[in-house]
Amino acid sequence: MRPPVVLPLPNLKTKMIKYFLILLSTLSVLSGCRSALPMVEQVPRVEYKPIQRVVVSVVDNRKLSDGYTKAYVGTTLQSFGIPITRNVSFLSTESGDDKNGLSKFLQDRIVTGFITSGWNTKAIQQIHIPSQQEAEVILSEHRAEKLIVLSLNEWDFWVNVAKPGGILAIDTFDFNANADVLIFTKGQSLPFAANFGGHHVVPVETVRTEQTKLKNYPNMIVIAYKNQLSQILNTPSVREQF
Repeated sequence: MRPPVVLPLPNLKTKMIKYFLILLSTLSVLSGCRSALPMVEQVPRVEYKPIQRVVVSVVDNRKLSDGYTKAYVGTTLQSFGIPITRNVSFLSTESGDDKNGLSKFLQDRIVTGFITSGWNTKAIQQIHIPSQQEAEVILSEHRAEKLIVLSLNEWDFWVNVAKPGGILAIDTFDFNANADVLIFTKGQSLPFAANFGGHHVVPVETVRTEQTKLKNYPNMIVIAYKNQLSQILNTPSVREQF
């Protein structure tokens, strides 16, 4: 009996390696793995420096659907239309970030930005917007002249991931932000109050350009936070309070 003929498979190893690399690339995008931006590149920039000490607090007043926690930051729509809920851990770059809610995540970056700009500042955690009387107590306890509160009404992103040519890439990037800013001044009966809101849709080509520049889309989201906070804090009406 003649021995069976074994057909050569010269491309099998190459194909397996190719599929394995594609799988690794896909898993990397799905998990949000990235070359994280240093904290100094995530913080808002302010163009002024108050003399007095300023206390900072970010309060999460978003109306979230059942099943969502205060750590919710947005949704990514992956291949085949699969939505994945993202929490702060998806954007985490600093020790302890993954254990925080969105308010603490933003608060840390605001305060770090203030300190970088030479402010005398301190962060405090609040679960609600303080009354004028509560604000006076806070200011006295921390020997501060101003208390700035950022109250989040809406703050989330939507990233749609397409699959052109077999490689995962961002198709659209939406960022919704709506927040109230209240600034309490020691001895004054009423705080300054203003609302800031915006819906940003970044064009596809702009997203892809930024994706290359910033390594991947979690970094782009952090930069969107930075830009939105910088815009709010440098608004003339806010700046005038200091």
